Amino acid sequence: MKTDKHSPVFARNVARRTRRAGRAYVMCSPLNGSTDVRFESRLELAVAQLLELDPRVNGYRAQPYTLSFEMELDGVVKRRLYTPDFELEVGGITVVIEVKPQRWVDEHAALFARAQSELLKSGKRFLVVTEQSFTGHVQRNVEVLLGFYTQAGASLQEWAAPLLLKGTDELSGHVSRVAEGDLPSNYVAAAGVLLGILRFDMTNDLFETMDFDVWPTQGALCCFEVLSYEQ
Repeated sequence: MKTDKHSPVFARNVARRTRRAGRAYVMCSPLNGSTDVRFESRLELAVAQLLELDPRVNGYRAQPYTLSFEMELDGVVKRRLYTPDFELEVGGITVVIEVKPQRWVDEHAALFARAQSELLKSGKRFLVVTEQSFTGHVQRNVEVLLGFYTQAGASLQEWAAPLLLKGTDELSGHVSRVAEGDLPSNYVAAAGVLLGILRFDMTNDLFETMDFDVWPTQGALCCFEVLSYEQ
């Protein structure tokens, strides 16, 4: 769990909590100053990887704080503690995200509704994200491309340079032809996608196969705008 001066002392300790299950997921986050961020599940990690590449996200915090409120459970009003998974800034709007497998959403519906009500008091949006947000190959493609971004970010401009010399027609077609040159084609293609020069079908095509078509995007990074932050 990444903590800072804004994190209350009673925010949930992810590393301690997941030790009972035997595993915590850790990611170095470029968007958070290359600090390590811990997650409770593989699905939370997948969401964080997507947030790293989503051009609309200005920043995010994992396990940001714990809310305390009263709610009725089995006919009895009890005080409940609730820690959301993420808080992020999107275009001047604060969005709070709960990550939960779809099969558990209905079971926690009352809790989520109560949390949403509390967060709305401070003008924050509340969203529940499930595995259904990651259709087709999106999750794997984000994981692979984030690897290029975090490990070779300083080289992306150099790798993409040959693409900038091509016309629009030359940037359309099979990736092996568009990205051919002196550098490995997957380096060039990854740089093109991450810098908004190229785009491919993130849902139906698998980047690591290098067997798909690409087309020019003219600076747009909309292929990473997978999540909807509207309520």
